[in-house]
Amino acid sequence: MSLGLELRHRRLPGSAVAFVSDRLLAAANGGSLAIYDVPAQAHMCSHAAFDHARIHGIAAHPADTRVLVFGAKCWTVLRIHAADRQCVRIERLCSGARSDWIKAAHWVQDRSGRWLVALALAHGQIHVLSADDGSAHSEDACSEPCIAYAAAFSGRALDDLRVCVGTVFGDVLVRRVHAAPARVGGHDGAVFGVAFLDNGAIASVSDDRAVRVWGAGGDTALFGHRARVWACVDLGGGLLVSASEDGTCRLWRGAETVDVWAQCAKNVWAVAASPDRRAVAAVGGDGSLCVWPVRAGRRVETLDELQGVALPEPNGESRVPEFTRGFALGWDAALLVSNSGRVLRYEYERAAWLPVWEDPVLRGYAMVAGCAGLAAVGMRDGSLVLFLGDSNQRRRAQLHADAVRWVSVAPRNAGVFDVFTAGEDGQVVWSRVTADSWHVARVELPSARTRVASAAVSGDGQWLAVGSATGGVYVYAVSAGCFAPAALGLAGGGLHAACAWTQAHGRQTVSALAFDSDGLLVSGGRDGHVRTFRILAESPADADQVPASSLRQGTGAWLYVTRDVQLSSGWVEHLRFSGATLFAVTFFRKRLLLVDVWAQRVVLSTVCAGGAKQWQVLLGAHAVRVGFMKRTQLMTRSWPMRALAEPVWLDRGVSSVDLRAAVLLGDTADIRVNGRMCLAVVAGEDGHVRVLSDAAHGVGVVADVRRHRSAVRCLRLVSARSRLVLSAGAGSELRCWRIADSGLVEWAQPPPVAADRADLRIMDLAVVDETPDIVRVAAACSDGAVELWQLDVKQQQLVCIARGAVGCCVFSAAAVNTSDGRLWVLTGSSDGQICVWGISQTGSADLELVLKLSGVHQSGANTLDAFVDTRNCITVASGGDDCQIAVTVIDTHTMSVVSQTRTLAHAAAVQGVCFIDNQICSVSTDQRLAIWSPDMELQCMVVTQVADPSALDVQRTNAGAFIGIHTRTRDMKLLFISGGTRNATGFTPSDVVDKCVEDFVVEDYGADDFMGMYDLRSANSTDDDDASAYCWFTNLRHAQGMSVLHRIVSFKLDNCVIFIATAFPELPCTSHRELEVQVLDGQMSCLNATRKRKACEKLLKQCGQPTGDSRCRQAKAALVLEHPDSSEFEPPDPRRRTAGPLIAFVTGSVGQLVDADPSDLFHFPFMRLVAPEHLVLVGRFFARLNNTAKVLFEKFSLLQRPHVIEGDVEVRDVENNRVHVECLASAVDDGVVLLIRKLRVNSAPQRDNYASYIHHGINTDDQDGFVSLSELISSDGETSAAPDWSRLS
Repeated sequence: MSLGLELRHRRLPGSAVAFVSDRLLAAANGGSLAIYDVPAQAHMCSHAAFDHARIHGIAAHPADTRVLVFGAKCWTVLRIHAADRQCVRIERLCSGARSDWIKAAHWVQDRSGRWLVALALAHGQIHVLSADDGSAHSEDACSEPCIAYAAAFSGRALDDLRVCVGTVFGDVLVRRVHAAPARVGGHDGAVFGVAFLDNGAIASVSDDRAVRVWGAGGDTALFGHRARVWACVDLGGGLLVSASEDGTCRLWRGAETVDVWAQCAKNVWAVAASPDRRAVAAVGGDGSLCVWPVRAGRRVETLDELQGVALPEPNGESRVPEFTRGFALGWDAALLVSNSGRVLRYEYERAAWLPVWEDPVLRGYAMVAGCAGLAAVGMRDGSLVLFLGDSNQRRRAQLHADAVRWVSVAPRNAGVFDVFTAGEDGQVVWSRVTADSWHVARVELPSARTRVASAAVSGDGQWLAVGSATGGVYVYAVSAGCFAPAALGLAGGGLHAACAWTQAHGRQTVSALAFDSDGLLVSGGRDGHVRTFRILAESPADADQVPASSLRQGTGAWLYVTRDVQLSSGWVEHLRFSGATLFAVTFFRKRLLLVDVWAQRVVLSTVCAGGAKQWQVLLGAHAVRVGFMKRTQLMTRSWPMRALAEPVWLDRGVSSVDLRAAVLLGDTADIRVNGRMCLAVVAGEDGHVRVLSDAAHGVGVVADVRRHRSAVRCLRLVSARSRLVLSAGAGSELRCWRIADSGLVEWAQPPPVAADRADLRIMDLAVVDETPDIVRVAAACSDGAVELWQLDVKQQQLVCIARGAVGCCVFSAAAVNTSDGRLWVLTGSSDGQICVWGISQTGSADLELVLKLSGVHQSGANTLDAFVDTRNCITVASGGDDCQIAVTVIDTHTMSVVSQTRTLAHAAAVQGVCFIDNQICSVSTDQRLAIWSPDMELQCMVVTQVADPSALDVQRTNAGAFIGIHTRTRDMKLLFISGGTRNATGFTPSDVVDKCVEDFVVEDYGADDFMGMYDLRSANSTDDDDASAYCWFTNLRHAQGMSVLHRIVSFKLDNCVIFIATAFPELPCTSHRELEVQVLDGQMSCLNATRKRKACEKLLKQCGQPTGDSRCRQAKAALVLEHPDSSEFEPPDPRRRTAGPLIAFVTGSVGQLVDADPSDLFHFPFMRLVAPEHLVLVGRFFARLNNTAKVLFEKFSLLQRPHVIEGDVEVRDVENNRVHVECLASAVDDGVVLLIRKLRVNSAPQRDNYASYIHHGINTDDQDGFVSLSELISSDGETSAAPDWSRLS
């Protein structure tokens, strides 16, 4: 069976962008061109422009919707057909190829007005071609030899055409067609981008991090980017935009930076100006596409751009130096307290100082805080003075016995404010203030040494949160009647913490707290992190799925972290919600930044005195005001919100740094985050672990967490059902994550890394074995070690339990287990050798090197994959730096090599190999993805367009198969459908359940036809326990409207039909006028029955087979078990046979297998039906089911008389016969479906001298004449023993 490759999802770095019109935007992602509607912020359509090249540039036609696209040596002209603001399609008009790399493309007209295409090539040539058919019009070579890295055109008439070229040697050349070039200037490095400006000047960007503008008066160098600059575009009016490797775009006016747009961590590759030049589109190295509004002034570089106001001199002589002790900003005025004890008001519009109050107690000490409408001043004597509104009205109350050390003010509702103060003794007072009232409540801290740094109250008033200077977050349940009038003082008891989370931000200050409208608590700290907590009055329902490190239990509340974002490398000092948007004030390198937290976008940036100085940000619906103290001056400035307009994100990126590891989750796993289906988990050089989901036209990030201090080298999915993912990399860090419904949470951490291992790396991981409680993982290390780690899932601990060494860096690892229960780890190292390790199953785990294969590769063995065949031989596929793939077969009984095949598979190092059934999938740094047959014959190869691929994973699932159950009534209602129906038909199980079979069958057969198929033996047959099995083909309706050919294998049970459907979407759908049915049981397997019952019975009689032939009868049953994660399923000890998944559904015919009533088996542990000698076999069978979506086959024994009812006399094991059965099973969303058929009944097996069972393999009785269940589901003509008619070629 050959495999094909079809691209499903794409996320590559953006490489080009251009405005087609004021509404349409074209952007390139790899070789695909995507069209966006900018005002609607929607993706309209995509078109694969090139199969084997990336798009490097886009030139939009100035008069219509044609675009000229080029990449490498190829070019093409496309027309975008748009109607009613919708892109209907993209039409390819003409295309061609040149003998040299194309560096620029341009639309020009000849003297007759005919449109032509001008191309600038890498060696200075200019080729002019027809835009209609691509025929050559003219060619021109540059008289000065050059190697161009960049080029740009100017002029629409062919006679006026000019080209500017930037060379690899740093030169900038300008010339006309058929004219010698003029050298404009040069850079200290290669020139990556050039542009013609409206004023006649030329701009160029280079490897030397500079933007240079070349004009008549010389050149101007613009410095500011921290890395190489890739592109630039002119906006007119003296404005210029540049894009850099540092992940930012800079807006320049003259030689000054007036704005900086941070788009991604690394590489903004291209920029384009809108037709009105009021916006700039940029594509990033992470695949992001953003349209930035051009608004100068959001970035303040010097203090001269702020309004500075000096304090007025005090009246008379002052014995103390005069400076500001504190201030509070308002929209119209600011309140200041000076060192001499004066309280002053500064009105912005009048630029005037007004005296408010003066008190000797304020001299030399004051703590000031405020917001719009209220200012609070804490004094040395413990009193608090409030100033309301713009008037000089003030109130004063004695709240503390000594100096007020901390004050915080927050608006609550219109005219209502919350004021928090802390005294020298650590006592905290909460004040609720209105225009005519002042009430106070005492807040008791867990310790007198706790110093408060922040506080917030939930919107419903039920919860109070307090943050400490030592990283703690404390939550209080607000009780009724806790407030008392301030005039009466603090009487009675205070509020006590319902939950305390010490070191929620490590030991760094929790400097900001805020509640959102849903009651979520958000904290910000000086560790640069923003964390979201959910507060519950009782234990969360999914507490067992929340890692212990993310959950805290208190006396009256529960806290657990739902989100964690590292927002800044500096401090997070303030949090404030404006509607649904969360803003944070951060400080880094003496800059104050206002950041949109969830978008991680810098709204404005200004120089300041630093976060440790006095500062305030006032955030309103229409404006933002920032103020801070600089010596004796108040520095302030306001921005209207319209000047801080948000960019339009048309496409969010994934990662702009190198990704080193990826694991595929797949659709059938049904893992969701925030309701979105997850596709994969990726990680890379930036230490982030990201979960990807299906976006509108690609993939997007639904969860992003960074805990690794450095690069992540490898990822491994433990199993889809456990949702556990392991990550490892630099610094010998190994971490475990769980993909929760709300995001990615850290499940377990290993012990701290020893100092001597901090410079080492974990190169690869392999899951050895898994149970619900314990997971064992092999790790390949850069120091030559092979480690065996054990993950305790319930205790959330990772421990290294064994260690071996090979003497050189170990690059790769794989793990397999053989049918005799032995576990094996295979490793590949930098010297090209492959080692086989055995894992001890007795006593403490141990790694034993049992086989070393030298010279498998001439250099490093970068990647491994392995599987075990029916002979218990291990087949290993390995890829190396020598560009070869080696396939080695190892006999585990003799530990010797049976065979070895080497193939020069790629033109560069092989970075990944994986088995897909018996075939091998490989990927290399040559950007090729290939599939090979078992004897290493190339089956398929495609260009991935991924630069330097470093990871490969395959989804080992039959994506086109699903299991279903329907009734045997005339309506044939669907009772159950497994999750595989999503890939096969596009419908979800909820779309299908309770519907009729006919609703999804394309052919109009009718209910009588189906019922006739299931009652072939006799129209009056009443025997529902006969063992009829059928195979038939039909076209099923897909959710998208087309028809998909399916093969259906049906098993008729007592009151329902269980079927397995396998999709063949690659085969054409043909109309089936008759329902062709193959009866598989007994001697009737040679018949082709039609849809009509009478015709079927006639064929049976012609073959001499009576309709009630007893040879067609055989006992069978169907069971559905609960989800395997709900309980243990691999008990090695018979005393633990109460474990195992419970039976959730069972057919009445189960009584023909075991002596038990079906009603007694409901919610009965399945493992108690299994014979003790086959407990481990069945447990491992379930473990395999838990790790795959395939339909699996196994043979084992059941107890004929299981102990079902408690209190009944249990049958002795030696007297309990064994029912040998064959089982077809599939793990689906709602549990495990088992189809069981009895083979024979034998007496209990004997035991040896060690009380171990002497048992033999189970074989099907040949005389029964039945086709085995494993043969029924096989579609491989080479390996299947099914009849010829059932094979699809």
